[in-house]
Amino acid sequence: MFKRVGMAGLFILVTLASASGHTCASKSADGKHSLVYHNRKYRFCFDLPEDWRGYSVIVGTWSGTAFNRDREHGEPVGGPLITLRHPLWNKDDWRQDIPILILTHAQGEIWNDIVVSAAPYGPVPIGRNAKYVFSLFPRFDESLATGADEVQELFRHHPLHAY
Repeated sequence: MFKRVGMAGLFILVTLASASGHTCASKSADGKHSLVYHNRKYRFCFDLPEDWRGYSVIVGTWSGTAFNRDREHGEPVGGPLITLRHPLWNKDDWRQDIPILILTHAQGEIWNDIVVSAAPYGPVPIGRNAKYVFSLFPRFDESLATGADEVQELFRHHPLHAY
């Protein structure tokens, strides 16, 4: 009897996990599992290369200004910021960070009217789920930091998976 209850419970858990669209397990190009950052609070996962093993997560906030259509009046906006940092980053050799801005859907609808940097356009959306829009700072990877090319290549493979 316990075996049947255990198998039924496992079946229910697998069914619920697949129904939620939670697909965080990924494979690298060589078919091996890659390193995956899971954020259950905001419901997304992010695939990282194996050489990021030991990465750190910095939790902070982003801030900017949302302008109306005439660009004359702006209102402060902001939200959570999750930064993934390479394990070899140090104050003498900055490595390229991966900053993930968490926007509400209302902010996501006006993303191009939000100024968060000196760039002439707003945060760049990279994914969304039922509650949040995930974005990057404009031009975040156009730096001279070590690993900027690696991060650009990483984004060609759509590493963020929202659920």
